[in-house]
Amino acid sequence: RQPRCSSVPWIPDNRTLELILDILQ
Repeated sequence: RQPRCSSVPWIPDNRTLELILDILQ
C-alpha cells in the first residue's frame, strides 16, 4: 500500500482532484 500523489488511493492525478473540487463547488 503505497500512496502515489495523495493520501487517497483513488486519485490518479492532481487534475482529477481539481476536477472533483470543481464539481463539488
